[in-house]
This record gives sequence, structure tokens and C-alpha cells, in this order.
Amino acid sequence: MREMKTKSKGHFLAFVSFVVLAVLLLAVPETQAVDLTVIAAFSLTGKDAKQGGVEEAVTRKAVQYINANQLEFFRSNSTTLRVLSLDTESTVSGALSAVSTFPTGGLMVSGSNCAIVEAIAPIIEGLSIMHYTFCPSEALKVYPHLLQMIPSEREQGVALADLVHHFDWDFNVGVFSTSSAYGAEVLGQFISRADDIGLSVLSSQQFYPGTQELWQIM
Repeated sequence: MREMKTKSKGHFLAFVSFVVLAVLLLAVPETQAVDLTVIAAFSLTGKDAKQGGVEEAVTRKAVQYINANQLEFFRSNSTTLRVLSLDTESTVSGALSAVSTFPTGGLMVSGSNCAIVEAIAPIIEGLSIMHYTFCPSEALKVYPHLLQMIPSEREQGVALADLVHHFDWDFNVGVFSTSSAYGAEVLGQFISRADDIGLSVLSSQQFYPGTQELWQIM
């Protein structure tokens, strides 16, 4: 069981890394060589430190992949990426303090704390710097330079239901999710889509984030 959990976590981190890789490729200027700074603004201390540490780690992993493999575009343009980490301290005030020393140039990658993303978005927008985030915020509709790196909760829920249907796993379907706002939204979208395409959801359960003994609620 421990080995399975480790592999699953590794695959997840690799997946997110390549998503980060894709958006970084789009952000690099096409006509000039440059050492591009990726400013990673994540909650490295405070209540969100665990999640922020994961987000920073996958960002670094993506950057390391680009530099280590010398992708053709970067090799031809002599481009190197480097990561500069800023600790938002899991608070809006900490985030505002961190971005007050924002260096000239580069691009911003921020975490999944939407309150923080929405607070710093106007500042980054004013600098006309590309700002990629893990947060599905309404601010995405307001600031042209702010882009989301992962699908919305709606798209994830719909995609999961379609995946189950595609592989004919549509017998005795049970759905588990965290009780967080994110988990509840994905669960709701999954159930809604399942109803539209004829999947029969026999049971849906939620659990508190961090719960270890899931068998007790199954």
C-alpha cells in the first residue's frame, strides 16, 4: 500500500510538472535569448505550507526538466530558466509584502490560495507580466495576464465522468471526495454529468482532508 501511494503521488507530481512546463514554453519570447526568471510565489510557511511546498516542488521539477533536457527551442535561443521563490506566508499581507520586491522581468507562478492570488493579481497585471496560477479564481476573467494552469472543477468533474463512461466502468459506481470546496464542486459536477450520460451513481461519500482510514466510511 505504501508503494502504491508513493507511485501515485509521483505520477501526480509529474503530471502537474508537465502542465507547468507547457505554460512556461508559451511564455518565453520567440525572438531573443534570455535567462528567464520564474518567480514562484507559494505559501512555504503558515497553514498552507504543505500544499505550497508541493506546488513549489512541481514548478522546480518542470524548470529542471526544461534546463536538463535542453529542449530544441531553448537550445536554439540559448535560454535558461531559473526559479526565484517568494514565501507568501499563507496570508494576503505576507503575499503583498513578498511581491513588493518583485524583480524586473520574468513571469509569476502562484499557488492555489485564491485569496492570495486575487490580492496580488492587480500588482502583477500592472507590471504586464504573465501570471500563471493553480487557483480557479474569478480574477481570471478580469486580468488578461492571469492564466490558470489546471482545469476548473467543473471540467475535472465532467472529464472524470466521461472517462468512466468511455471505459465502460459504469456499473456500481461509487464516488469519494474531500469535503473541501474543491472536492464538493468536483463531486457535484461528476454526479451531474453522470446523470446526463446515463451513469448510475450508487453512492457518494465525502471525507475531511487528511483522513487516513477511509475504509471506515466506505
